[in-house]
Amino acid sequence: MKSLLSITLLAFIILFSSCTKDDEPEVQMQEEVIPPAVATVSSMSPLSGPKTTVVTFTGTNFGSDASLVQVLFDDIEAPVQNMTDTTIQTSVPPRAFLGQVTLIIDGETFTDFTFDYEIVDIMVSTFAGSGDAGLVDGNGVAAQFNLPYDMDVDASGNIYVADFNNHSIRKITPEGLVSTFAGNGEPG
Repeated sequence: MKSLLSITLLAFIILFSSCTKDDEPEVQMQEEVIPPAVATVSSMSPLSGPKTTVVTFTGTNFGSDASLVQVLFDDIEAPVQNMTDTTIQTSVPPRAFLGQVTLIIDGETFTDFTFDYEIVDIMVSTFAGSGDAGLVDGNGVAAQFNLPYDMDVDASGNIYVADFNNHSIRKITPEGLVSTFAGNGEPG
């Protein structure tokens, strides 16, 4: 009986030791899929200024590839000047008048910001005309027009103004002297 027990134990040991890990069914371990981080935009600063103002967007998960970022002021593309995972810097392009700002980061669009575009390049001055409606010839601001509509300049620098409500063409010399070139203020 002892030998039968020894033989059974020996057979069991041989059988057990002949099994390798390769004989066991393989369990597939699935890697945990982590979705890409979603970009968030928390602020834009400053909110107003003229063209070339440097504007900074702050947020999270912007990445570092500027080619995946597009900034539009009133549908005019602005260059990305500097970028980190939490900031994007750009400059306001000329003629971004309406102030609508669109930021696109890797296909995701943000439209929650507006920019108050300040026009600083235009200088207006009065060369001729008082600002009061009338038909008065004279020098500079002593003259009067009544709804100047359009103008043209000749080779000598004279300005010809279509004075709509006065039914006339007015001439302004380079020195600012206004005279009635054609018409008498009456329709016809």
